[in-house]
Amino acid sequence: MATDDLIKAYSEYLDSLNIHVLRNVARRVGVYKPTDGKKESLIERTVSVLIGAVPPVPPSGRGAPLKDDSLDPKYMHRLTEIREEQTLKSGDDIVYRNITAVHSGDAPAAEFDRPLRTGILEIQPNGSGILRAKLCGSDGGRDTFVSSENIRAFALREGDYVVGTVSMRTENNVPVLKKVLSVNERSDYLTRGRFEEFAAVYPQEKIAFSAGNGSLFLRWIDLFSPIGKGQRVCLTVPPSVGAGAVLREMIAPLRLHANRGENLHLLTLSVAAAPEEISEYEEALSDSPLSAPLDFAYTTFDMTPAAHLGAAKLLFSRAARLAEGGENVVLLLDSLTRLIEASDAVGAEEGGRLLPCGLHADAFRLPEQYFSMARNLRGGGSITVIAAVCLSERDERDAFIAREFGRFANCRISLASGSDGIFPDPDKSATVRAETLLSPAEAACVRALRESGREKESLQLLRDTADNAAFVGQFSE
Repeated sequence: MATDDLIKAYSEYLDSLNIHVLRNVARRVGVYKPTDGKKESLIERTVSVLIGAVPPVPPSGRGAPLKDDSLDPKYMHRLTEIREEQTLKSGDDIVYRNITAVHSGDAPAAEFDRPLRTGILEIQPNGSGILRAKLCGSDGGRDTFVSSENIRAFALREGDYVVGTVSMRTENNVPVLKKVLSVNERSDYLTRGRFEEFAAVYPQEKIAFSAGNGSLFLRWIDLFSPIGKGQRVCLTVPPSVGAGAVLREMIAPLRLHANRGENLHLLTLSVAAAPEEISEYEEALSDSPLSAPLDFAYTTFDMTPAAHLGAAKLLFSRAARLAEGGENVVLLLDSLTRLIEASDAVGAEEGGRLLPCGLHADAFRLPEQYFSMARNLRGGGSITVIAAVCLSERDERDAFIAREFGRFANCRISLASGSDGIFPDPDKSATVRAETLLSPAEAACVRALRESGREKESLQLLRDTADNAAFVGQFSE
């Protein structure tokens, strides 16, 4: 019997979603005709299914294909959290409904009345695994043990978002995964390809960072150093400008694209950060009452180098699993400098050759491996990595890191600061095959400015126009 508090919590959360996301949530939950009626009616019908008053309706498979059925897992994850929170408050028997996999229509109804857990799979050195309910912070006792036998039996991979039934009858009263119901919101996951098997191709579709944002440096990037889906971006940031501030400014346009229903999944990694920086990221990533515990990984400066590398490993694995399933991932890394420092600290314990910059040669191995995962997959999705390198005024090490990763990047953006704010350095910023990411009018505009030697005037010219469309229009008249 659902409590009034549970109904209220569901209703308030669903009301905070925009109508496009709400309809996709309703479709996943199993609401009949989720595109019919007004928002208030749709919320009421969705809650009725969630509390078990109305049975879910599996998809019929008839009719025209949906234009966009993509949905970020965090929305369904939050519904599961709400039920758990209210169940613990009420003291009733714990009953979890498999709201994430109902739409697959192929699991027995009885499965939906068994204890359920969700999380991101982290594989341990001994071959067993843990479903992480949250990537960072307290898990609230919701982490789940996964045996090595079940990892092999269900063909699970590190970074998978797993929904499964669990057994609570263990010696330590720790939930143990018994049966997998869906992986990355798919029941047909056994047929998926492997990230390493997809051919990498150059980015073909630009990510518009100036959408809904008047920031001059983001407008400049969209035209003169565009970022496409599958780009490896080395973003060098001067000492006077924090890398976090720059990356957080990129969050708003990325969330705008996702909220419009576009296939874009944002992941954020903050390594060895101050607690205040973590709070600023959480605020930038928050969406009313919505949080994304599976999309934001962080470590604080008081944690061990091994913990920093572990957080990076798990989030990059998650990115690979999403890309295998056709999603376009954008991963913001704050920062590449601190990740290399953590890798160097681990390397120092093992010894090894020192480079002239003072870092161990092995310090670059893992960060380079993660950075190289940024690519556009033929037949799959993409991973875009925007990795910040924090320059210091007198540290040759940071300049070495910027040069080293600049070689591997297919997009380099070098920022400076002045009295007017942040601005890019045109001489040190460029994108490989940039014209393939621009419209014909944009490409002609950029070409005209470069051929006339006026590219350095571009920031002032941008400042004199309301948006990039108006700016480009000046050169087509």
